[in-house]
Amino acid sequence: MSSGPPALPQPDVSPSADRVVVALIDTAVQPQGTLVKDFLQPGISLFGDYQPPADRMTHGTAMAETLLDGVGRALQERGDAGAKVPVSILPIDIYGGDESTTTFDLARAMYDRDSTERQLVIRDIDAIAGELHRLDDAGVPVLWRPLHEARLPNTIG
Repeated sequence: MSSGPPALPQPDVSPSADRVVVALIDTAVQPQGTLVKDFLQPGISLFGDYQPPADRMTHGTAMAETLLDGVGRALQERGDAGAKVPVSILPIDIYGGDESTTTFDLARAMYDRDSTERQLVIRDIDAIAGELHRLDDAGVPVLWRPLHEARLPNTIG
């Protein structure tokens, strides 16, 4: 096993029936100045023309880079480092610029029916459900990890 970072895969976003499109439902993905720009499909935003800040990486961008890092590592392990891969990322921004939508008290959302936190969860579920239906209608498989960053006792994150 190599000790350095994996070689980045080469994008192949040409139209193809056997291409994999990964829908990344998260915060906006920043194309400029990132490793993911050549892998991105035109994004979908529930917030119109919202542009993420240029001075810090969004969570969506970090997740896109993590995804490509995993592809690069898999290629490296099978001896195909730097190979072209028929994969692209469809970024779907469901948060926009409102940081309060990504950090809140989930416990309060569960027990307090009148809380702002509860309303945010319901709004997010409705928004995500709509996008999941669109992806399903288009035949796009979805791997969804809601609350995957929650660190609770006796859980695997």
